[in-house]
Amino acid sequence: MEQQHPPSPMRLLEILKDRFGALEAVANSSIKLAR
Repeated sequence: MEQQHPPSPMRLLEILKDRFGALEAVANSSIKLAR
């Protein structure tokens, strides 16, 4: 049986950065709209 390797730390970091980048963009536009 082949062993499943978890995604590498660098890959996880990239995914997290993408997620937070999107969240940051939404937060920024919300702040601008709230003014």
